[in-house]
Formats: sequence, structure tokens, C-alpha cells
Amino acid sequence: MPAEEIDHATKQLDLLRNVAPKFLQCHFDPREKHGLEQLYGYRVLCEQSEAKCLLEIVVESVDDYQSELQRLAEMLKQSGLQPAAIAVCPVGDLKSVLPGGPRPPAPPLEDLYKAARAAFPNARVGGGMFSFFTELNRKRPPAQLLDFVMNTTCPIVHAADDRSVMETHEALPFQVQRDDRLYVHANAFAPSQWEYVQGRADAVRSIHATTCHYTFCGHVHEPRLYHLGATGKAGDFTPTPEVPIPLPGYRQWLVIPGSAGQPRDGNPAACYATFEPEAQQVTYHRVPYDHEAAAAKILAAGLPERLAARLNDGY
Repeated sequence: MPAEEIDHATKQLDLLRNVAPKFLQCHFDPREKHGLEQLYGYRVLCEQSEAKCLLEIVVESVDDYQSELQRLAEMLKQSGLQPAAIAVCPVGDLKSVLPGGPRPPAPPLEDLYKAARAAFPNARVGGGMFSFFTELNRKRPPAQLLDFVMNTTCPIVHAADDRSVMETHEALPFQVQRDDRLYVHANAFAPSQWEYVQGRADAVRSIHATTCHYTFCGHVHEPRLYHLGATGKAGDFTPTPEVPIPLPGYRQWLVIPGSAGQPRDGNPAACYATFEPEAQQVTYHRVPYDHEAAAAKILAAGLPERLAARLNDGY
């Protein structure tokens, strides 16, 4: 959550609550004149969304970083924001430094992390890089002094010419597995062929292609939930938004959350779903938005009329 987005996010609290974030990653940079106003704004967003705060702190001082962190700790008390975790990074480590090149001045990380623990005794302390992972490789932090290590990623790696960007996309996997969950865009039986799951037969075929109990599938623009029991009996139904659905582990499940646009069920509201692994339940959500205004912008840009119509009709 960059500081410049605080006001906008505060005006969209219902959307933020629908997302139900566990953490808000908030950014504090003294070079940008961040202070009590931004910290109070983060407090409001965290309280209203019931999210914990992870506060990224850019450390400007090279020599007086202890006092800088203590001053920030005092501001946190005044604002009422209580971060569950903080991460610190010196300004000098925000720059990209080629191997062998001179690094900008920065406080010793060992001392900086100790100062952070002293200033924020009730928060988990992290470090690493607020810049890309390459900088983390070039300057490894003393991880034994930290509760977690972080870095930033970027979809474009090393080169931004058309060919390199397309090769980056081609290198991405068609499906990702996390524990007992499979994430795939089209289907699990032939993910590179982009075939739709158009009914129960396709869903069973997709479920049979994996040993995971939970498969999450995109591509289809209509919310749907399929299941397959140990006896081979399959079922499906259309979920009701905002109603948690138990997904017991003795069945395999195929969750289709829907889409953010171009609906197939006549409802132009955006779709998404949240899954709670420990509770073994999924909740589908619909978020109305001004699709008519979005369609008008498409037409105003001179794009084909069918693209505007799809926001409402889906086809």
C-alpha cells in the first residue's frame, strides 16, 4: 500500500473489506515527507479491513539511524498504528549496484537490525531489499538476525524488448501447485491447449488429471463449483455469493471463481473467491462496478463496439 494510495483506498473500504487481506504492506519513506498523516491513514485502513500492518521503513540516515528509528517509533505511538511486523532498508540499498561496483553509503546491517529491534520491541523484524531480487543476491543480509527476509519481483527480467518480454511469458508455468492446491488457468488435463471446462464431464476430466483435492481454474467467466467423490459420483452447482461453502477433504473439488469482466451469467459484477485452507471452505464474491462507464471509455477510444458490449453481456 503506497502512501499515495491511502486516500483512494479509504474511499473504497467496502472493496478492501471484500478482499479481506491478512496483511497490508505499508510503505514509509522520510524522503517523501511521510509522517503522522500517512501513519494515521494506514491505521484507519488496517482497522477497517481488520488486516495486520507490515510497515516497510526506508532508513535515510547513515550515522544516526538509531535516533531516526526511535523518532518513528514515537510517531507510531501518536498515530495509534501498531505494526505486527516492520522491515527496514537503507536508502543506499535502494539503488542497483553492478557486481564489483562501489556501494552507496549505508549503515551496517547488523547494527541497523539491532536498532530496529530496540525501537520496535513488539514487532517482528525483517530486512532484505525493497528493490529487485538481484540486489538481494548481491548484498545478502545477515538472516540470522531477522524474522523474515523480503525482496521485490518484477514481471520483466533483465530486458524489456518485445522478444525478451514474450520469452518471459513463455517461461511461466501453465499450472502451479501449493500443498494440496492446484492453480491452473484453463484446465488440469491439457493446460497449454486452453480448453474450457464447459460442464461436468470436462470438470471430472480435469479433476482426474491431478491428485490435489482442490483445483482452482480460471478461463471460464461464470462462477461454478464441481466435486468428485471417492465412488466416482460427480456433482456441481452455482454458488451463492458471500455464503461460505465447506469443501471436505474426502472429495476432490474444482473451483471456478468467475472473472473480473465479460460475465457469462448475465451479472456484470466482477467475480472472485476466497479459500480458507484450515477451515476447508470457499466463499464466492461479486463486486459491482460501473461497467457502463468502462464501456463508454472503450467506445470513446475508438475500439470495436463488441468489446464494450461484452462488459455487460459477456459474449
